Formats: sequence, structure tokens, C-alpha cells
Amino acid sequence: MRILIITHDKFQYLQQQKKMRWTRLPYHFSKLAHDVRYVTKKEWLLYPFIYISFRPEVVISAGKIAGLITALHYKFNYLRLFTLFKKTLFVHDLTDHPHFYINERRIRFIVRNHDLITTPTQYNLEKYDCNELVPNGSDFIPLKAKIEYDACYIGQVHDFYNTTQLEEDCKNAGINLKIVTGLPSEEVPKYVAASKICVYTISWDSSLKITDYAAMAKPVVAVKPNLAEKIGYPAYYTENLADGIKYLLKHPKLAEKFGKKNRQWFLRYSGTWHEQSIKYLNVLERYKYK
Repeated sequence: MRILIITHDKFQYLQQQKKMRWTRLPYHFSKLAHDVRYVTKKEWLLYPFIYISFRPEVVISAGKIAGLITALHYKFNYLRLFTLFKKTLFVHDLTDHPHFYINERRIRFIVRNHDLITTPTQYNLEKYDCNELVPNGSDFIPLKAKIEYDACYIGQVHDFYNTTQLEEDCKNAGINLKIVTGLPSEEVPKYVAASKICVYTISWDSSLKITDYAAMAKPVVAVKPNLAEKIGYPAYYTENLADGIKYLLKHPKLAEKFGKKNRQWFLRYSGTWHEQSIKYLNVLERYKYK
């Protein structure tokens, strides 16, 4: 397939240090012998010309601006004149929880103006009537390492993630917490492996954190209430994360049990990025010939 992908990323896969869903999936599409053209943020204005010259069979967008670009393209239909009379499949991947950064009207517009809406989250699948659920993957594997931290958190540290409060609570509770942020994805596993417990501070059910933690068979303390419970994610849910960490530290056998369950959940529900890419491509094949 010729697949045109437009996202908010600034760099291609090999240049991207923090490899997210739509840097990883296109890379694996290419590895699986598909012809992929990746439109980065700096190329948005060139999208019409890239579309005309590339003549894709499938167009996939991810992100609020990219999704708007392809939704407008789909709605007004002008550029389809250049597809040599072959219908292009327009796809939008509704990642994370878009209501935090896109107003409802725009989300509904994007969902309405694509042939296929995919998502990695059960919440979006139900709330926005998405067509297909394809969870995130992870290429992390369980590692043996010398334990250096009681707990670790990986990911962004914006206010939304409540990491400042987590640090303060852990300090007051005498918990040795490691915050892992701003590192290339490939460097993260060694810090996770060196921690007894991992921490999940938000209530989303699609963050890359949960699949990465699970892939490494780590016990997780997660904030409650949490949408991750809806997909059966086996964490120790608690309203106070520091108290939850202390509880699992005092009950190592229970922590070990959570870690094993997490790995089993990962193998059953998720899988590697290569495996998720195959799932996504199978979805595209089904809808392309509808």
C-alpha cells in the first residue's frame, strides 16, 4: 500500500528521540514493505502537493491540526481528482483523550469527515463511536538490574501529570522516587528495571506508560479512579499514590504478583510495535475494500 501519514511530529523515526505511536507505526509499516510518506509538522503547508505527487491509497492523520487538514480534504473532496479515479481511504487515529486539547465540536467534525476512525483507547472507542481499537505497543522487555529506586515515573512532567505533587508526597513519605523524562526512548528501560515499583499518575487508558510498564513486568501503583481499570489493567489503584507505593513496598509478594499479572496483560492485550503495526495494517486492508 501507498500510505501517506500526517502528524504533529517534527522529525522522522530515526531522528525522533521520544518515539510515540505515530513515529513507531509508520516505521514498521515501511519495514513491512509498504510505501510510506511521512508528513512532519514543517511540511503541513506542502500537504496538497505531497498528496498529488504521492497518490496514496491511504491517508492517515493524527493530532488536532493534522486531523483538521485531512478532514477538510475529505469534506471538500477537491484533491481526490488527482487519485487516478481510485478511492483514497481517509483515516484519523484519535489518540489519547482529545477532549483535553480539542473542543468537542472539532472532534466530532474530524470523526465525521473520515472513512475510518481508529484509536488506542477504549474511552474514545465508546465516546466518539470510533470504528476500530488498536492499542499501543511496547518494545521494552523485562530486564534484570540492581534495584536503585523505590519507585519511578516515566514520561512528561507538565502540570497535568501531577508529578510535582508526587515528588513532594514521596519525599515526605521517605520514598526514593526516580522521575525519568526527556530521555531517548531506548534509554528508559534501564531506569524502569532499577525500580521496584512504577507509578501512573493520570486516569487515561491509553498512555504509553502503561504498556511500557507492563512490558517490563513491573508492579504499578495508579491513581484512582482510572479508565485503565476498564481495560483490565492490573495496577494497585489508590487515591494517594505515595500511600500505595508504601503499601506495595511493605508487601513485596503482592508487588511481584502485580508485576506478573502486568506482563500477562501486556502479552494478551497489547504486544510489540511490530505486532500492533500488523494489526493496524489488517484494519486498513479490511476498510480499503469495503
